[in-house]
Amino acid sequence: MQASRRVVVDRFYMLVVFVWASMVQSLTWPPVAAAPDAAKHDFPHLTDADIMMQLNWGPIIQMPFIPLAIAIINGRNGLNRCVRLGIVFAAVSAGLRMASLAIPSDLRQSALGLWLLQAAGMACGISGAFLQGAPTRFSAVWFPPEQRARATGCAFVGIGLGQAICYAVCPLLVRNVGELGNMFLFQLLVIIPPAVCSLVYFPEKPLHPEIETAPLAQRGSEGARSNVTHADQCAVPLTQAELPVHGVQDRTAPTPQTHSPESPTSNSCNGSAHTDPKSLPLWRLVVSVMCQPSSLLVSLTCSLANGPYQAWGASLPTIWSHLHYGRTQTDILSFASLGAYTVGCYFVGELGDRVFRGRLKELLCLLLWAAFASFAWLCLMLPSSFRSTPLLQWGFAPVVVAVFLTGAFVGATSPIAMELCAELTFPAQEGISGNFIIFVTQIFTIIMLFATPLIDPLVTTPMMAVSMTACIALMLAVKPRYLRR
Repeated sequence: MQASRRVVVDRFYMLVVFVWASMVQSLTWPPVAAAPDAAKHDFPHLTDADIMMQLNWGPIIQMPFIPLAIAIINGRNGLNRCVRLGIVFAAVSAGLRMASLAIPSDLRQSALGLWLLQAAGMACGISGAFLQGAPTRFSAVWFPPEQRARATGCAFVGIGLGQAICYAVCPLLVRNVGELGNMFLFQLLVIIPPAVCSLVYFPEKPLHPEIETAPLAQRGSEGARSNVTHADQCAVPLTQAELPVHGVQDRTAPTPQTHSPESPTSNSCNGSAHTDPKSLPLWRLVVSVMCQPSSLLVSLTCSLANGPYQAWGASLPTIWSHLHYGRTQTDILSFASLGAYTVGCYFVGELGDRVFRGRLKELLCLLLWAAFASFAWLCLMLPSSFRSTPLLQWGFAPVVVAVFLTGAFVGATSPIAMELCAELTFPAQEGISGNFIIFVTQIFTIIMLFATPLIDPLVTTPMMAVSMTACIALMLAVKPRYLRR
């Protein structure tokens, strides 16, 4: 009983540290975009294009570092190393922004100050490469199967929470021009707790992983054992012989079956061959994930929904300037979209484990339909290329509600899509499929961020509704399989 209690405490502690680390990484992404007037005061050479570039650097630099993150998380103590590296680069990002204000004013007002800001955005992107693709691996290491959707949802909370906090506290900390340093200092201070925790106590595995992360059917009664599904039985040969990664039962160990040269990570119930994924080169595992049709469709769906949305939500103060909202109102809208993104990540995990376990495709389709309906409602309350006045003139509050709903439903797709990809690509490690989704997501984020200044602001919100319909079409072709225990 004492050992079990210790595992529960460690599990909660690690979840808090992981969420906090993800939060500080996303907190360092949009501070300049959240206070553009104060930033232009302190950095006279800063333009709107430079501010958008601050957002662009995150996904641009993140992409080339994702292969390195895959290699690290797939190795020994990989999860811990990725979290620590993410914290280090988030601290570098915050430190560079503080340095840009600390240098003499003549240097700050030159190109040096601008380059320090851009370097801070790059460091934020490197931090994201190590943290954003790790939630499914974290949940697989620390939580049993019947809690993994909830754990992945909770682990995703930090990604949207940091951005939401940035837009929430910015009006309080930067009340006037010349106070941008308050925001930069806040970012630096928030990094201290997870940094200290990762150095003082950061276990790589649960105390008794063979009990605490075992499937419910193995830990429960014989009646529970009889509920193992056909897909679970297919995965038994691969889950019975496990290699210790982070000290936790990994589902990638050799099995007594013969090897199949043409399908290194295939699963079958008829005694077909399996190759030990641990013995394969990392690039082959990555290719196997990319070439799995349903996994590729789920990755594209998640990326097409979340990549443009993250750029859209972070850019609301700029792309909705034609609506003549005040700075506080636009910050409220950004907070609503990104805060709801966080809420959706948490609650969808509960749904995934309690209601839609084994039916994640259905849950994803419902979320996408709800997101489309929310965007359609939002479009009716905004001016369009066809009407100079909104069709529904209900005021500011309903617009905030609609924006909140778009964030809640779109944000909820990320953890469920990652869990479904982990099932589809088993026995490849969860960190591979998770980082692949993040890689594709950043491609769409970059496209949206670069396209935003070039397109009519009236078109951006309808574009999001169209992207939701494309996501729904992609999901219809997915053939789900649930191969993990």
